[in-house]
Amino acid sequence: MRQLTDTEEKMINTTAYSVDWNEEFDEAYNRTQRPELIEQELEMRFDDSVEYDTVEDFGGINVYFKENKMIAFYDYEQFVGTYF
Repeated sequence: MRQLTDTEEKMINTTAYSVDWNEEFDEAYNRTQRPELIEQELEMRFDDSVEYDTVEDFGGINVYFKENKMIAFYDYEQFVGTYF
């Protein structure tokens, strides 16, 4: 498992989100009452939108790398993420 550098951790913790699907989750949950399906769909949608070599799960957040450079992250518990 690849470890995040201090710089990468700082980028994740201080960046503004370019993806925020909280409202979409709430609306879908009100329709279906199936949070696990909605969470999975949103995570897959983000995953499909990133061209990456590897993805690492850091417990609540997926971090995407291309040529060993961090290019995106998705917080699958908060439904937010960012492309770098």
